[in-house]
Formats: sequence, C-alpha cells, structure tokens
Amino acid sequence: MWLFYGGLKKILILYKAETVEPVLSSNEVIGKGFEYDFVTPMLKEGLLTSKKAKWRYRRKLLTPAFHFRILDEFIPVFNEQANIFATEISSAMEKAEWIDIAPIASLCTLDIICETAMGKKLNAQSNSESPYVKALHQFCHVATERILRPWLWPDFIYYRTKDGKEFKRCLEVMDNFTRQVVAERKAENWWNGGRMHPTITNPMRNWSAVNAEGGSLFWTCFWICI
Repeated sequence: MWLFYGGLKKILILYKAETVEPVLSSNEVIGKGFEYDFVTPMLKEGLLTSKKAKWRYRRKLLTPAFHFRILDEFIPVFNEQANIFATEISSAMEKAEWIDIAPIASLCTLDIICETAMGKKLNAQSNSESPYVKALHQFCHVATERILRPWLWPDFIYYRTKDGKEFKRCLEVMDNFTRQVVAERKAENWWNGGRMHPTITNPMRNWSAVNAEGGSLFWTCFWICI
C-alpha cells in the first residue's frame, strides 16, 4: 500500500489482494470518500452515495431485485440491446482498422439499464447525439475533471467556472428526463381500486418505481456499469 496527498486530503492506495480483502469484506468499513459528494447532485442519496445505516437499509431493499428469477425476465432486453451492440461494432469496424469499443459499450449499458430499471426505452445506441445522451456524457466528463483538480473542489469556486456552469446545465437536462419518466409512469395509473396493477407486481419494477423519484437506482447502476 502507499499513501499520497490529493490537495489537502490523504489518499491510501491498496493494490494487493491480501490488503484489499479485509476492507471489502468488512461490515464496518462502508463509508464513502469525499469524491462521491461531487456526483451527489445527480445520484442523490442512492445506493452508491448513501452511508452506513441508510446504505444497509437500501441494500436490503435492493437485493431481491437482483434475484436470478427477476433478472431472467429481462433476458429479451439484454438480447435485443446486445444485437444492436454487435451491429454497431460491425459497422464501426468497416470504417476503421481499429476501434475504441468503450463508447459503444457505454451506450449499450445505458440502453439496458434505462429499460430494465426505469421501464423506458432510450435508444441511446441508435441516437447517441440526442440531447440527453450528450448531456450525460458531458456530465461524466466535467465531474471527473473536477475530482482530478483539487482547486475545483470548493463549491463556491467550481460553480463560478465554465465547467461548473456546464455541470449544472447537464444536470438540468438529466433531471428533466427523470421527471418526464416519473410523470409517464404515474400516468399509467398503476393503482386500481386500491389494488396494485399487475405491471408492478414484479419486485424489480416495484423497487424501480419507488426510486424513480430521485433516479437513484438508475444512476447507481449506470455508474457501476460504465
């Protein structure tokens, strides 16, 4: 292991399995680094950013949603998006000797997560230039740039910079998308005479509906997979 300073912050790097294992297997070392604060405006207090007691509670709620029987129901979505992904790869290879698959894989991940976690078809792979997709990628870029530049950590400095203003603009685009999805799902009139509509008897859909207000489940999954 080795220690260095990132600005005024001490950062400890663990790179061997025998030193990493005790940390990852601990039920107590579940705090989050300060870097997570920079993406909290987007992730809210979802699974990726919540701490200790709140994290434990939400983790227990989320676990049933990833049961194999639940995930099996989304295999058609996985297959559909994987076929589109393969087509995009083939098309890109016809135009160049080598390609960077990371951006293409990122769009595929986004399509899968969006449709399974929020019940919304985004079609990011076929429309990567949509305002929403562009805002998401730009947001990830400026957020990463901030983490790497200690002088931009204070909010009162960052939000006065060009990147800080771009951060807010991208966040507004993504928040508008989330609110639109919530409105559409509410319009489906899931409840009928006090009984739950069959479309959300699925635990994954039920959990997604609860989290759609903040978009935390969607963004947590995306940042894990990106």
